[in-house]
Amino acid sequence: MNIPDEIWQKFVAAKVSSNSELGEILNSSKFEEYSNEILQISFLDKISWEKVQEKHNSILKQLKKDYKLTCKKIEFIPPPELSHLSATSKLVNIPAGIKNPLQTIYWTNRFLPSTKEEKPRMKILEAAEEAEQTCQPIYRILNQRTRELAGDEKNILTVEFDWRVRVGGNRGFRELLLPVFHPVFGIPYIPASSLKGAARAWAKNNGACQQVKDLLGMLDGQEASAAKVEFLDAFPTHPCLSIDIATPQWSWEGERVVKYQPEPHPLLSLEKAQFVIGLCATARGNQNDVNIVKSWLDKALDLGIGSRVSSGYGIRKFEQNQQQNSGNVRSYDFKLWTQGMYGVNPPTRDNYYVGTVEFRPTAVRGILRYWFRSVALGLYSPAKCKEIEADLFGTIEPQAKAGSILIQVKLVNEEHLENRPHYYEGTIIIKAVSSLHLDLAGKLLILASHLGGIGRGFRRPLHWNNPLGLRGCYWELADEFRLPFHPRETQQPEWLEFFEQLKKSFAKISSFNTPGRGSPGTVKPRYQDVLNTNARIYLVPCANLRHPSDRKINWLKDGVKTEVRGEALGVLYANNNYKGETEDRNGNITGGNRMVGGKREVPSYVLIKSNYYKSQNYQVATIFGVDEVNDRQLFGNSLPNAIEVWNSFLQTSS
Repeated sequence: MNIPDEIWQKFVAAKVSSNSELGEILNSSKFEEYSNEILQISFLDKISWEKVQEKHNSILKQLKKDYKLTCKKIEFIPPPELSHLSATSKLVNIPAGIKNPLQTIYWTNRFLPSTKEEKPRMKILEAAEEAEQTCQPIYRILNQRTRELAGDEKNILTVEFDWRVRVGGNRGFRELLLPVFHPVFGIPYIPASSLKGAARAWAKNNGACQQVKDLLGMLDGQEASAAKVEFLDAFPTHPCLSIDIATPQWSWEGERVVKYQPEPHPLLSLEKAQFVIGLCATARGNQNDVNIVKSWLDKALDLGIGSRVSSGYGIRKFEQNQQQNSGNVRSYDFKLWTQGMYGVNPPTRDNYYVGTVEFRPTAVRGILRYWFRSVALGLYSPAKCKEIEADLFGTIEPQAKAGSILIQVKLVNEEHLENRPHYYEGTIIIKAVSSLHLDLAGKLLILASHLGGIGRGFRRPLHWNNPLGLRGCYWELADEFRLPFHPRETQQPEWLEFFEQLKKSFAKISSFNTPGRGSPGTVKPRYQDVLNTNARIYLVPCANLRHPSDRKINWLKDGVKTEVRGEALGVLYANNNYKGETEDRNGNITGGNRMVGGKREVPSYVLIKSNYYKSQNYQVATIFGVDEVNDRQLFGNSLPNAIEVWNSFLQTSS
């Protein structure tokens, strides 16, 4: 008997013995399966199955809290008489107890809250997510219908997604960021037209234009032909609608500067979804035609589907889409120890500072974009930087434009333990249309892994900060991508060579022109950090620095010591003139220097990153805008045995 099975039986037994209403409902339930953190429970009678639908969230919370079951969703399977309707029926009847996510969005609040009213808008999304949890029966019916219409399993593609999918995603009904919903059933799906468009685009881009017209049909003026292959709407195999969030941290303010202005945008997307995609021949087509079109679609799905594909959305499961370091694709193995990475539910006072962790590939893209701007604004004018950025990463203004670079992350391991860093291990896969763009993206990734972190706390090394707990993060790429440190030498040739190669990668894309001044400013407003003549990068020896993988570290006790937080962070925290402002419970400033360490909701001007290269452990301290405030340079001067490499590079390369 497996553990989830045992847990469910104990849970049901406890409810039955307490003579509760829930016990009566669950008495006819049966454990079916536990897979991908989804629990499937079947019911023998219709009444119990209908009643349990509104108990879903309560049961899920109890299983998580009291029984420690790692579970994201519960699927309640109806009794046999409700589980299937003929696919050939003209009408698909929706069993009782199923709620419609689209209608729920409308009826939860008939008067749309303004965009500034975050909580009421969030309640609408939560209601839609909860309603979709009841949709397993209709998904089962519709997918069975798809299989029967397709006629043969060889006409079926079953596609799984590692992370999230957004088909639709623009501001639509009720001005909310929504996926596309089926107009009849009100459930998320991938329209047949989207699948056909993806297959058509791939085939055209790969030299099959004439075959596309023949197999998929065409309409060109007076000339028209019917398709030989029909695409069917694709539905999820299980509930997967999930509240998501997009939070741009930095944004262009006109053509001149990049301003720090985080703007969270809650939305709905599909998390770890699986779709059954069906195709069938029309009266004009045959099985061979279906086979050809299916292969087009299969290859098109390798490139992703839906919106924000370049950020990691809509990428099919890794096992179905193995990548190699060939062509315009590169893979980078990584490990990450972090204070936490979160989506729509970060730690707050409302949830007692226990958020829902979620590794987000968008964080990788975001950090690459940040470091691109940091370097590019030191080489080009702001207008030129913005132009190249749009080519690489895409833009939505003045017109939407897809970027050249696509990011995919495959996680192979993760660990979440109390009072220890969250741990992730996996592979970052970068694709690019241009080999020059791919080369630059790879170098930006290496730069990012040496100068800062990723996600929350990326400006600080991993440490314990009383009374706040774990802060900062540490990540590393494979050994071949790490830069060495020579503590007894004033020159660091590998670092200077890397900076030179980074500069050449930019030059191959566009020759340099007159750069902007690129100052990050003095707190308000806060502008983009820029690696120019007003920046400094110091390498600080930390011979006894302990690696976060050390299981002997007691983070509550050792996390405040120099052997864990490092020499550079020790200097920053030891002097109030260097660290960020602190506040008491009433919001009064009690110390610190916002011009160096930043203040609440304002990023620090100093980044500190721990690095481990063989036996030579060291930290990298990057300081921006040293010309703005003298205390920033004084911090650099206070770093013990530090070796400056960025200004040295600028002097030797000029």
